[in-house]
Amino acid sequence: MRDYNYIILLILFIIYIFYLFLEEPLIDEDDPYNFSEYQLLQLDNHKQAMANISQIEATLTGIILGGSNALSGLSARHLSDHSNGELFYNYSLSGSMNKITIYLDSLREISLIDKEAVKVVIFSDLMFFVPKNTVNNSGSGKGKFSLKVFPSTPLLKHISYKYLPLNPLFPRDMEYGDLDWSGSYSDICRPHENFIMIPNNLENIKQRHLKIRKEIQEIFLNSKIFFMVPNISNDSSSLLLKYFDDIKILYKESNLNLILKPPRTEDDIFCYSGFYLNQKGRTLITNEIIEIIRTY
Repeated sequence: MRDYNYIILLILFIIYIFYLFLEEPLIDEDDPYNFSEYQLLQLDNHKQAMANISQIEATLTGIILGGSNALSGLSARHLSDHSNGELFYNYSLSGSMNKITIYLDSLREISLIDKEAVKVVIFSDLMFFVPKNTVNNSGSGKGKFSLKVFPSTPLLKHISYKYLPLNPLFPRDMEYGDLDWSGSYSDICRPHENFIMIPNNLENIKQRHLKIRKEIQEIFLNSKIFFMVPNISNDSSSLLLKYFDDIKILYKESNLNLILKPPRTEDDIFCYSGFYLNQKGRTLITNEIIEIIRTY
């Protein structure tokens, strides 16, 4: 019996060693070169939506880009319903902050819509801010070898990620790409935490947006591109208020169209964090966006 137990332990140890050194780390949302499985699912939904728009012979005239803040904070359906017959779509991609090249490539590859008909692009970018503990997120570490004692991903998580079907926490309105408030998100939305992020390097973010503008203009030749600072709660610091003033000056000098509102005084429009909006907040902000783009 004891020998039998030793054999089982030896087999388990060998399996562990193989997994430890042969595993491929799961694609992280911060990996700039690869999409995660959840992101691929979002992109598949976007492609299907574009096909549906083409099938009904509708003309897409506006598009929302950005990460999860664009998903929760803007409504393409509301924009479409209140923009004199214009059709908007929310092509946001959760976790896309550092993947901008492959994110825009996925949009470039879609051939089912008339890209020359798109007149308005709204790019909501959380990269205006960084977490307080950010030191350096520029290195990928790709190709380096390091001795591991524990796997980077627990075996059970790896198995579930690879083989179990995905169940997205935040379902989308498949017609317009918006967050579907009839789904689970409305049930689990909880009171927001304080906004604790800090300003990003402004020169870096300007160069990022100059590059993004160039790439978007290559896709949508006739579009006007707006870069949007996500709305944040009013518990922000004086440092951020000065940062907002600096953004306005620099973006005007750089001829970058900017959508920027002061920190919000409404406390009942946020969910989870000081930059994710609930349904009330999304409607409020989208109405403001409608008025802004009407003036251009």
